[in-house]
Amino acid sequence: MPPAVKRSSRPHVPAQVALDAVFGALSHRVRRETLDALGAGAQSLTTLAAPHAMTLAAFMKHVRMLEDAGLIACTKQGRSRICALVEQPLDPAAAWIDERRRMWNDRLDALGRHLYHQAQIGDSRPRPSPASPARKAPVARRAPARADRVVTKRTTKGKKP
Repeated sequence: MPPAVKRSSRPHVPAQVALDAVFGALSHRVRRETLDALGAGAQSLTTLAAPHAMTLAAFMKHVRMLEDAGLIACTKQGRSRICALVEQPLDPAAAWIDERRRMWNDRLDALGRHLYHQAQIGDSRPRPSPASPARKAPVARRAPARADRVVTKRTTKGKKP
């Protein structure tokens, strides 16, 4: 009998995995700068790595992450590797961001309408008049120390007298 498989509450969705890979690739400054450089056109790895203060081997790790996310495509031409930007994986990320932007704009617009409406009709909550003093919140008071709870410090450090 096969072992029981633990099921997650969220099914594995390939689109979400691809979106995670895109945002993960965009999460590092070096990778974002590399994508910006490739926006001008295809370039060799050594040209892309030149502005960054790191070894070519370290830069290659960033390139692999961009390739795994599908954001760039690298081809070998002779002795050099040429990388080019692939724009399609950015479309779902842009759509996800636009959806959140619309949601927050709708919420902020609703808040603005609510605040405008409150300002127009006036706030109906009772407020203290200037003639009557405002009530102060009760102050928490500390209980006096009790004499029967005096703590003594042991000086023998476990030795018997």
